[in-house]
Amino acid sequence: MNGLMISTVYNPYTQRHRLLWFLSAMMLSISNVSAQTLPQDTQLGHICYSDGDEQEISADTALWLARMIDGETYGHPTKVEANTMLWAIAQLSAVRKTKRNLTWKLDKLAQLYSQPINHKWTRSGRKCKRYYAKDFDGKIPGNCSKKKVKRRENNRSKPWKELAPIARQSVLKFAKGDSINSAIGVQGWYASGLWYRRDKKNINTREHKLFHSKIDNNVFYTRTKSPATNNWDGFEVTIVATDSFCPMIIDLPSKQGSD
Repeated sequence: MNGLMISTVYNPYTQRHRLLWFLSAMMLSISNVSAQTLPQDTQLGHICYSDGDEQEISADTALWLARMIDGETYGHPTKVEANTMLWAIAQLSAVRKTKRNLTWKLDKLAQLYSQPINHKWTRSGRKCKRYYAKDFDGKIPGNCSKKKVKRRENNRSKPWKELAPIARQSVLKFAKGDSINSAIGVQGWYASGLWYRRDKKNINTREHKLFHSKIDNNVFYTRTKSPATNNWDGFEVTIVATDSFCPMIIDLPSKQGSD
């Protein structure tokens, strides 16, 4: 008989591959759907600090964290970069909460740290407002240009559903305690060009900032002093789900001599 012969031989490897592809696609679809709406406070976990303090992650905190990632990456974050930014801010809060009168709650800290969502860099903020006063007739500096202040104002008002999908998904994973800390000790980041310009002037060393990693267009750093976060082991800051308890960290005294 002429014509195309179709093999009907069962190939278990092919069937397994198709099944895995289907399950992956299904889980991605579920993840995308769940990230479409801003989560409720009861769905989110809390941050645990090694000194026993805790901080609940609210829906408002999740929103600002996602805005931070979206703004810092111009709406195009990678999963690695988004996750590193989240852990950097969480670990920065651990250091700042030990200092008097410093902002350390995550919703406020994200806005303070991240220039793309910082109010003080908008037209009504203290860094730029003088350039938009009616009696100002000089040249507006680059950091306060109309384009930049408008972008920051848009970043600050973006609703959850308009933020980058990876930003939303990363924040949900982080806030539910499902994120792995691959950036232990990281305290912040600079645009890579700025980091290397600072390096040439030895500013990073004087400020005790140590290169940790370069991800996309940002350089992330730890600290070597006050405190030395480059020696952290990962237990300083952890995230647990809403129905879980913070781990109990016990410092055992070192054994001196022999019995």
